Order: sequence, then structure tokens, then C-alpha cells
Amino acid sequence: SGYERTNYPITLSVDDYGDDFRMTTQIDGWMDPQRILSYMEVVLEGLLEGLDSGAEVKDIGILAPSELEELESFNNTKVDYPKDKTV
Repeated sequence: SGYERTNYPITLSVDDYGDDFRMTTQIDGWMDPQRILSYMEVVLEGLLEGLDSGAEVKDIGILAPSELEELESFNNTKVDYPKDKTV
């Protein structure tokens, strides 16, 4: 048995057994582990889908569709401003 320590807030180790693998994650205590795991789930699904579609890694997001929709809604701050007024 051993104990690993890192200065990174999140580490993910993948052990390849040839016909199987195991993933081990260390998450700093101040982070919400369920949120991090949901990000990891989205990324891993994106990686698997990317294997079939040839997508580039840079195009794979980490946000679940519902969280992405919430973020886009939150950032939608566009308002019309009269052209004859000054800021």
C-alpha cells in the first residue's frame, strides 16, 4: 500500500491493464467532488465520442449541457443602447 501526495488540486491517474483500466482521482478537500466528477464524466464521454468523429481535444468541453445553457444565459447581457446618448 502507498500514499501519493501532490500540490495540484485535482489529479487523475489511469492504470492500463491491457484489456481493462482503472482511474483514480485525488481531489483537494475544498473542492466539491461531485462537481469535479460530473466534469470528468462529460470530458470522458467527449473523448470517447471524439474517437469516432475525429474531434480535436481542444473542442471537447467540460460543462454538462444544462450548466453550459445556464452559463450562456447568465452571460447574455446584451442590451440595446440609444445611438444618440453618450455613456
